[in-house]
Amino acid sequence: MARQDQEHFSIRFQVCVDCRKNFCDRCVPFKLLRRARCLLCGGRLIDGRQANRVWGTPLPGFVLYHDKGVRLIESGQFRAALVEFDEAARRRSGYRSAHFHRGVLLTRLGRDQEALLAFQRVIQLDPRNVAARFELGKLLRQLGRPAEAVRAYDRVLGLEPRYAMALAHKAIALADLGHLDEASAACDTALRLHTTNEAVEGTAHVAGTAYAARAAVFLKLGQHDDALAAIDNSLQYEPDNADSYDLRAHILDALGREADALQDRRQAGKLRHSQSG
Repeated sequence: MARQDQEHFSIRFQVCVDCRKNFCDRCVPFKLLRRARCLLCGGRLIDGRQANRVWGTPLPGFVLYHDKGVRLIESGQFRAALVEFDEAARRRSGYRSAHFHRGVLLTRLGRDQEALLAFQRVIQLDPRNVAARFELGKLLRQLGRPAEAVRAYDRVLGLEPRYAMALAHKAIALADLGHLDEASAACDTALRLHTTNEAVEGTAHVAGTAYAARAAVFLKLGQHDDALAAIDNSLQYEPDNADSYDLRAHILDALGREADALQDRRQAGKLRHSQSG
């Protein structure tokens, strides 16, 4: 059936001899796949028809450490997870997924410079890794380096133009730089991609972030009523986003509604407290 409908089904796939992940010719161009290492651990790929050579055999130690780290993240044990990813990366320096998870956790733990190195290591190993480039952009903006963040997002969009979250975050960085027309255009494109279901990420987070970015642009333009409408749209998609409540409080301050602003700041604090616990 798959051979008769090759437009919708994959008929060829590769298997990593180490982490045992599958890669098919629908998720990775087969010409690229045939000469690539595993996109996650850097292991050797073999033709899927030979998968019985590796399935059922013990996983290497570095994969076990990595997979334990993933399970610890799922249970909210971030510091313990970092220890596992550190060991996986120590045992295999080319373990792209381990370095990526290290970067995300190090950012969460406030160890920003180490996180930067982790994301840069992923990109060194896999220059087409859009997730690592996106996280790098977020971190650079967080470190007060918006121009570098914009360049990081541009590299993401060069690889995947439909990455709406990259457009939304690029808009925020452009607003930081005072490039408000470009920021507004990036917001519009992100929202269009989301509305037409063309975005590679089909989540409410995309629209929530894009509307928040639009609110930040309107705030800088002094269009406070438009900013308030945009942030309210954002909260319709993400009602538990503490950062959006903080931004709404800034907008309300600009509108002279100090009591409402204080209420939003309190709500932001409650959300952060509940999410940290």
